[in-house]
Amino acid sequence: MQVASALRDSEHVANLDRYSLKYVNVVDNSTASPTAPFDLRVAAGSHRFSPNGFRLRFETEINGFLNIVELASNATSTVGTASLSGTLIIIDTIMETATPQFWGDLEHCLNATHDVLETPFFELLTDETISAMGPSYD
Repeated sequence: MQVASALRDSEHVANLDRYSLKYVNVVDNSTASPTAPFDLRVAAGSHRFSPNGFRLRFETEINGFLNIVELASNATSTVGTASLSGTLIIIDTIMETATPQFWGDLEHCLNATHDVLETPFFELLTDETISAMGPSYD
């Protein structure tokens, strides 16, 4: 919200064509296969993909937002001295036609985008994964 507010207040951007929020994370799967944290079933005919190496991308529409979801196994993330290996999850939630009132409704638009972004994220995770993550809801 702070970045978007600063951009609005700078008056460098008068109109928007579209806007989006992107979520990127690595879901730990050190004790199981890369697909174990997800409610995921993928097959091509009688062939199942190998969970040891995969990349999956799909698009879905929710409440007028385009959601691009990507999963990739064998990802590693390092922040400072901490490192995490697991399955990469990326969700890009895009409103392709921003309204002229976007800047006036900034908080509402960003909250609506965030709410939509949460849907594919939580629907992709198993109940066990959500419990293990220990999420808190405010």
